[in-house]
Amino acid sequence: MSKKIKFIFIAFLIIYLFINCEPEIRTIKNDLYLLPPTFLPNGGEFSTEINIEIFPNQTNLSRSKEIKIVYTTDGANPQVKEDGTIINGKLYTGRITMDKFTILKALCIAKTKDQDKYVISDIARTAYSFKAAYPIFTPSTGKYGLDQIVRIASATIGATIYYTTDGSQPSQSSNIYITPITVSKPVTIRAVAYRWGWAYSETKEAVFTFKPDTPNIYPNGGIYNESVKAVISPALLGCAIRYTTDDTTPDESSTLYSGAISITSSKSLKAIAIKSGMENSDIARSQFFIKVKQPYPNIGGGIYKNSQNISLSCDTTGSTILYKLVNIDATSDLTPDTNYTGPINISTTKRLIAVAKKGGIEDSDWFDERYIIDNSIGAAVSPPIFSEDSGSYTPFYLTISSIDSSYIKYTLDGSTPSMYSGLQYQDPIFLETSKTVKAICYKDGYESSAVVVKNYTISDNVEAPIISISPDIDPESYIYDENNGKYICYSAIIVEVESYTPNSVVRWTIDGSDPTDDDFFYSAPISISGASGNITLKVKAFKTGWNPSNVVSATFSFKLPNSVPNPEGKSGLKKAFTVVLSQPVLEAETYYTTDGSDPKTSGTRVKYTAPISISSTTTLKFYSTLTGWEDSDVVTTVYTFE
Repeated sequence: MSKKIKFIFIAFLIIYLFINCEPEIRTIKNDLYLLPPTFLPNGGEFSTEINIEIFPNQTNLSRSKEIKIVYTTDGANPQVKEDGTIINGKLYTGRITMDKFTILKALCIAKTKDQDKYVISDIARTAYSFKAAYPIFTPSTGKYGLDQIVRIASATIGATIYYTTDGSQPSQSSNIYITPITVSKPVTIRAVAYRWGWAYSETKEAVFTFKPDTPNIYPNGGIYNESVKAVISPALLGCAIRYTTDDTTPDESSTLYSGAISITSSKSLKAIAIKSGMENSDIARSQFFIKVKQPYPNIGGGIYKNSQNISLSCDTTGSTILYKLVNIDATSDLTPDTNYTGPINISTTKRLIAVAKKGGIEDSDWFDERYIIDNSIGAAVSPPIFSEDSGSYTPFYLTISSIDSSYIKYTLDGSTPSMYSGLQYQDPIFLETSKTVKAICYKDGYESSAVVVKNYTISDNVEAPIISISPDIDPESYIYDENNGKYICYSAIIVEVESYTPNSVVRWTIDGSDPTDDDFFYSAPISISGASGNITLKVKAFKTGWNPSNVVSATFSFKLPNSVPNPEGKSGLKKAFTVVLSQPVLEAETYYTTDGSDPKTSGTRVKYTAPISISSTTTLKFYSTLTGWEDSDVVTTVYTFE
């Protein structure tokens, strides 16, 4: 065989061996070498349990199933004999769940081609440490208008949360979080999460301050033609409302609201809500304008064949009417200055302007109508036809029609319609409250019809409103006591009231009396804190001219949740320790005994102010109390020493 052929043969042999030999096992100086394995994820700090996978660290994984992995989790090195016998460690068969500090070591083994012995890689090392996820507050730092139910959670499953409310750093000897915390006064809560074998989380804090929601004024200002009663309602029960009517800023020394305020002249009403431990609310403002009702004529402006005698009226008792007749195109000297004493004869085209006055209240809006006298026009069109005559009805649709295709104008406010003023009739009018309806017909080239007046008394029954606890409140924070017909609440609540009668107004009381139309006005959910005590809320719906609804009531009482001991009762104790009592309602006071007596009645009871030292077998009994709340249950826990 020639040297050239031998060279080609050897080259092909080398290529064949390179392609077909296992790439995971490499030859270095005639010794086989195996790379150490890799970890996924690699070591580091984690806040949740993790699943770890171990892989052969090779470039071609197509045949890696022939490589085995041996690992340890106790810090010792894995060891394997050349015959594959595992001296120390475990054979890797699948994901490893890790939930505490661990040093993970692993190596790869693979049989040599002659199957006589195993090749063993170097050892790969990594470490996994665990730190509890930091606590999350719900709600978080903020300014609130109601007691807050604060929940604290950590993403670390099985973590215990410790918290303080005195500004100190929380630790395992601090309050233990079991149930949501009720916060009603400014406070800073600091919390840390811990799981056995894990590092403490970062300390987090939430700062809570309080400010009542702005009180509601009803009606919310506006222009009125007679005196009006203004009602100021708190959004949070237990607030005092102070108000002014002279445009000054209300404060703690302003008039205390005790009932509906009669507004008889134009005023600016301002009010604030005040509650101990909270900032004062923002200022509620309403501007009331009391004006004389606008005067109105017996005959509205329009085009007439003959002279007209115009009578003026004003529905404000004690008012005086002034008027002025001017040319129809006049632009100056328009102020009414003639006292009205009787009908005004208009025989030529004129513009009639009038105003009504009364001492102590503002002048009325001006009445301004044009009366055109033109004997060339046709006779008056026929008056409008009403589908229903004056009378008493339940709500209905009123139809007004014309028999000669003329236009129709109408009013619902007592003023007189004319071809220049009023509402254009197009569709049936829905009457749901009592109204005086006035209407005329008019048509180009013809005199307007006479005014037709109908009086409708509309009445019906207002549906009873429904009281419910807001869906925003955790259902676990209250129960309904069927036997006593009341809600038992373990935290502040928000109450909603719904009326199904359109345009009805809901009034409410908490003093035991049935609501009247002078009582608090419901415009938004009502916040009730535990300090409000046993509350019976009564509501009633009203609508002008209708029969008011029946009274609906609901009773809410507040019961303190039980305090939680940290640690809980234990036996087999050997060393002295301290017990922390955690009360979720921060304003509550907790009393305890260590001699087994009832802390509600015992003369040996002590007010809890600091951790309780326990150095011998002790029966610890405790309960919590707070004005406005029912006492918590008496809790008993026993610590037994060997």
